Amino acid sequence: MTGVHVSDNQPALPFRADDPAGTTAPAHQSPRPQEPDVHLTIFLQQMRFDFTACLSAALEFVHEQQTHHYADDVTVDLHDTRRYPRLPNERLFLRP
Repeated sequence: MTGVHVSDNQPALPFRADDPAGTTAPAHQSPRPQEPDVHLTIFLQQMRFDFTACLSAALEFVHEQQTHHYADDVTVDLHDTRRYPRLPNERLFLRP
């Protein structure tokens, strides 16, 4: 499994003062717009799935996979995340 690295030159994302926890973001927007988005690649039974997730949800997802071993492999990187759909139920991987 690869590590997670966040570059300091990531563009700042707008902070929504009306919803600081990001709980009401539309499906195509990050639930935590103040965090950088990352690219998750999940390998499951010889199939590859690519998603975008906010950094904290991605880290929790990786932790969950390490604990329970649902997926064969998970990688996290900072490639262009705009072409991938958001991680399904991304908000479930966010801690308050």
